[in-house]
Amino acid sequence: MLAFLQPSGSRGLGPNLVPYTYNQEECRKALAEFVICDEQPFRVVEGHGFRKYINRLEPRFPVPSRVTVARDCYKLFIKESKKLKAFLKKSCMRVCLTTDTWTSVQNFNYMCLTAHFIDENWRLQKRIINYCIIENHRGDTIGKAIEKCLLGWGIEKVFSITVDNASSNDTAVAYLKKRLKNWNGLVCDGDYLHVRCCAHILNLVVNDGLKDLHNSIPAIRNAVRYVRSSPARLQRFKDLVQKEKIDCKALVCLDIMTRWNSTYLMLEHALKFQKVFDRMEDEDDGYNAYFRDDTHRLGPPMTFDWSNAYVFVQFLKVFYTITLRFSGSLYVTSNSCFHDIAHVHTMLQASAIHQDPLIGEMAKKMKLKYDKYWGKPENMNPLLVIGVVLDPRAVNHPGDLPMLDFVTANPNPKGKWWSGRTKHPSDQKTDLDKYLETDAIDDAPSFDVLTWWRENATKYKVVSLIARDVLAMPVSTVASESAFSTGGRVLDVFRSSLSPKMTEALICTQNWLSPTEFNFNDRDFDQYEETDSIASDVSGESTVTEDVNMS
Repeated sequence: MLAFLQPSGSRGLGPNLVPYTYNQEECRKALAEFVICDEQPFRVVEGHGFRKYINRLEPRFPVPSRVTVARDCYKLFIKESKKLKAFLKKSCMRVCLTTDTWTSVQNFNYMCLTAHFIDENWRLQKRIINYCIIENHRGDTIGKAIEKCLLGWGIEKVFSITVDNASSNDTAVAYLKKRLKNWNGLVCDGDYLHVRCCAHILNLVVNDGLKDLHNSIPAIRNAVRYVRSSPARLQRFKDLVQKEKIDCKALVCLDIMTRWNSTYLMLEHALKFQKVFDRMEDEDDGYNAYFRDDTHRLGPPMTFDWSNAYVFVQFLKVFYTITLRFSGSLYVTSNSCFHDIAHVHTMLQASAIHQDPLIGEMAKKMKLKYDKYWGKPENMNPLLVIGVVLDPRAVNHPGDLPMLDFVTANPNPKGKWWSGRTKHPSDQKTDLDKYLETDAIDDAPSFDVLTWWRENATKYKVVSLIARDVLAMPVSTVASESAFSTGGRVLDVFRSSLSPKMTEALICTQNWLSPTEFNFNDRDFDQYEETDSIASDVSGESTVTEDVNMS
């Protein structure tokens, strides 16, 4: 094999050189990663331009066929699944789960199961461990599918499972609770296993307030619909934007009426172009005719409509921002969720007596739905409060935690989670007592709760183990829901022939290789060659042959 020296610096500068040796197997692996990570069809390797490009880069590399690439992708999935299973066995104490279901263009029901955990280096990890077809959306079907997945991965210790508020999920969690009890993998007998998706609850709260929309919103919606209905109208709108000298790269967007967050974005964008819409009434005859031709069509928006829209946007902005925080999956959310829930409560109480009757009525309707899920402490999962207690910035402000006494005094009389295992033989104080006496910590923007626990884990040994479980808990199902966006791209109308096995392989492996995830070192797990249900079909022959025709 020929070898040459190449710069080791990121920009190819400097005297440090490392030897490079052509390796055909590594090139094939990199090609498989390219197909998976960039969601490319298998047939991309048979394109004339692609082959010419590869030949120019490395003439010695024989570009494989799409069948071979599909097989390489599946083998990579098997290899990465072995590494992940080894990592879970070696490094992780308990996992927190999120799950959701989706129907593809093939009319297949898919279930996505995502595992969340904090590794030994106090890094938050998120891995899709299952993307499989299920027969239906019944609770027992979902529960059995999750059970089968956990058995395949060898996962016995589950800390929590976050699901939306569908009644079928209540049945699924109840089924899993029974099974996990038999595995001795639950904390406090699973009393806190079920976590309801906070983003979904907040969505229900806001939707109740927007059921009877004020006429100002559909008036603005119709104006936006006119602009977006044809390229010519959109171009006239852009011309007027230039004449008004509005420096905004974004344009107006139409909402989906069943999704309040899209209505918020529509109003927010439209307000930036109020002057343009007003000018259209003077210069665009088609705009005025659009509303005259249909007397039932509300609009065009008047000055009071824009004033109402401004009030709506200011009111909904808080909910939109909190929803984004709930939906985070690359950072800890369980330590701040309770604060946001309390903030919503305070805001709704104040808005219910707002001088603007529109806001007052909206707030009253939202408050009724809020009280159903978060109005009483016993209706809320105490883990949401424990997460706040485990943030050292909040420990020094007990006045901000109305449920702190409830949690620390008696979180679970059966489990004795906080008190039973924390007391030192030579000390009457428990780890929790010592932690609650922590010196004040400034709430700096750069503060990272996981970094703090990594540096203080030896100081509070037992409480740090609890923190490792609780802080890994996601408060929304967005991590699993977002996988369906990938599924929609992988299983588009042109690639709908992909088998369920190959679909799972592509989506899971893409998640595992994502640059936002911490990727495991091959050398750490090269010796792990256990054969199990996760790696039962290494060749992938049957999986590959049915998948390459349309991909």
